[in-house]
Amino acid sequence: MYLDERTEKEKIACACQYIRNSDDELLEAENIDLEFLDEKPNLTFDLVKALLNRLDNFDAAGGFQEYCDRFIVDALIGNTDRHNGNWGVIVNGDTVKIAPVYDCGSSLSPLLADNELTEKITADNALNVMSVIMDNMGNRLNYRDFLMSGTNNNINLALKK
Repeated sequence: MYLDERTEKEKIACACQYIRNSDDELLEAENIDLEFLDEKPNLTFDLVKALLNRLDNFDAAGGFQEYCDRFIVDALIGNTDRHNGNWGVIVNGDTVKIAPVYDCGSSLSPLLADNELTEKITADNALNVMSVIMDNMGNRLNYRDFLMSGTNNNINLALKK
């Protein structure tokens, strides 16, 4: 537990396994070269593909499928914060791989106290949680609605896993 000085509320903190070895570099998506873009774009599946295609020695198609697998995990835990600073790749020499899931602090209704987590509130939150991924109109995707639409083949494959 720690005291959030901004809100003056006690919050739960967790310790996680370190996700890289000493020789590895974590390259967060926001630090991948974006010179090919005119302005900072919304996070979309197309942007994720473009970022992964910028990496040398990397199977971008396989990496995108792994990204989609992580999107499903985020949908299941209700993560609302998988922005470009919260996902990336691990680089070790010529080897590049998608980083494990990290920074899930905005999951599982973190702003609610235990006594506020009633069955109804939990169900409502599960149905209405939004991803940071945006559609082509610049609207955040509702996880449930997007998964039920079946419009993205990579997401459909990840969901079947």
